[in-house]
Amino acid sequence: MIKRTIIFTLVCITFSSVFYGESRGQKLFHATRIKAEYQYSDYFEYEYPDPVYFNYPDVRYAVLRPYIADFPEHRFLYRIIQDFDYKTSLTLRYHYSDLDVDTRQDSYAAKLNRKVNQNFSISLGGQYTDLKDQLAGWMYEGGFSYSFAGFTIIQPHFFYYSNDDDTGSGNKSTAYSYSLLVRQALNEVTALQVKYTRFESEGNTDDFNSNTLIGWLSRYFYSETAVHLSFRYHWNSFDLKAYSPEVEVVHYLNWASIIRFMYRYYSSEVEEDDLHSGQESTSLSSHSAAAVLEYLIMSRLTLSAKYRFYLSNKDVKMNTYLLGLEWLLK
Repeated sequence: MIKRTIIFTLVCITFSSVFYGESRGQKLFHATRIKAEYQYSDYFEYEYPDPVYFNYPDVRYAVLRPYIADFPEHRFLYRIIQDFDYKTSLTLRYHYSDLDVDTRQDSYAAKLNRKVNQNFSISLGGQYTDLKDQLAGWMYEGGFSYSFAGFTIIQPHFFYYSNDDDTGSGNKSTAYSYSLLVRQALNEVTALQVKYTRFESEGNTDDFNSNTLIGWLSRYFYSETAVHLSFRYHWNSFDLKAYSPEVEVVHYLNWASIIRFMYRYYSSEVEEDDLHSGQESTSLSSHSAAAVLEYLIMSRLTLSAKYRFYLSNKDVKMNTYLLGLEWLLK
């Protein structure tokens, strides 16, 4: 992982240097933002559930740990955002996660953003993900954002996925998703946002689709505090239904410090007739609470520290610790 990170860093620095300097006798607006994060999860109570097997879309895919897929034991993120001028920026990201010896994932992503005018901007991106000895896949995305005088924002987005099975079977699968986000400023301190996402995949034996609807309400108080409330509802063609309310409180301690508190509850249920092999229960419920502190060490260097506690009714309890640095270069 260290070798891959060093290579990625050198490529990004070289790429940034090419575009730094003068152009047509005028100096370009130039800024480089570098962010690095390390996350460690401590499973102090965990009983492995039996595998859940999906004969879908074209391969027999085993989800060995269906309840903690988002909580790798070790996770490293490295990101560079390069501004070429006030209209154009490029984001390069490397993400590595390690749950155990047999579950490692590398992900490389790039995204280009271009502001066409004051109200309209477009974005194009791609990502390559390699899950050790299991799957290797590409993701391509494109979308735009349009602002109506800053009070209403719409953001449609499209994603296309292509996976290759690394187990030697030679099978491939494709899928796509699209989303629409609408954000409305209700007044100078309150905003409402709604996002809908649809995912579809077609296989030889079965078709799959899922839908996610998220509502988000934000309110800023003059006590230097902001409160964000959100509710997520998800349903899919496997007759799984899930909902997740969340609350986040952000408080500005001083000019250099921000603290965040978050709590999320998650609940899902599958119809008895749609249970897969090895799945013993029809429901999953979990609680997650977190605190994040962001501190401006110097004028261009920000330190962030995060602690999260998670528990569920599937005998999973864990602590998660995250440490991050973000550096602004000019």
